[in-house]
Amino acid sequence: PFTFLDHAFKCGDSLLGVTSLDQLENFSLRPGGSKQQAFATPDLRRNIEEAKKKREALGAMPSDTPEQIVAKAALYAEAEAAVAKLNAAADVLVAVELKGLKGSAYETEREVSADHIMAYSAKGLPELQAHAQQRLTGHHCLHWALAFPEIIGSGGFDAFVGNPPYMGGQKISGNLGSDYREFLVSVLAGGKKGSADLCSYFILRYIDLLQMFGCLGLVTTTAISEGDSREVGLEQVLTKGATIFSCGESNLWSGNAGVVVTTIHLTRGHWKSDKFLKGVQVQDITAYLKDKVE
Repeated sequence: PFTFLDHAFKCGDSLLGVTSLDQLENFSLRPGGSKQQAFATPDLRRNIEEAKKKREALGAMPSDTPEQIVAKAALYAEAEAAVAKLNAAADVLVAVELKGLKGSAYETEREVSADHIMAYSAKGLPELQAHAQQRLTGHHCLHWALAFPEIIGSGGFDAFVGNPPYMGGQKISGNLGSDYREFLVSVLAGGKKGSADLCSYFILRYIDLLQMFGCLGLVTTTAISEGDSREVGLEQVLTKGATIFSCGESNLWSGNAGVVVTTIHLTRGHWKSDKFLKGVQVQDITAYLKDKVE
């Protein structure tokens, strides 16, 4: 039977959320964002450290008896409570970024929203959470730095394995909203515009969350190596030092979706072993998913 896994299962939009404590302290997801003085967070690091220690203790505790499971459930509840207000504050931060404001309008929105966080926080956790949900208008964030503080605090994840959703760039705004797409462009893609497939942004997020030399293995559409999708996703992560060390054959997806897929494997850093493209050893694999010497 499964042991206690509540602390490992998280649900939310992987692309919406804070990935570092600095983002929450600065109350900005934008690179180089100045610290927001109105958002007083004297207990932020203390609360994160408390949650981190409790989650580390969870991993060390046995879960062989009903009594041990009850004890782990109680400890997990304590860990979640330690970051509950921070999660709500991070939700409001995402709501601010989804507005896509610039210049003085952005700074004003940050200041006003930070003041509101402090005011609602003083009223209590339920009031702050309700305010945050009202601001998010239906989005459900996954704040990696708060959901897995013991992992982010130690440098990141060892690996990601997944099958990210595919959605043509022109469809993102229609299905998820223009504000959502602009968020992806400004926050995840560093302002790199283009009609990139949604899976390109997942690659950007995964690589950012990996520790150095951590690995990423994906089933993904071959469109990832074409046009804007390539420029926004693979080219950017390779420019930042990631390496593609394996790419499989292209195959028509076995389900109802009419897409051609492949498997790709990357590492955050330099890959010192052999690289394979469609089962053949090659020197390097480019963002086009081709041999560099071709």
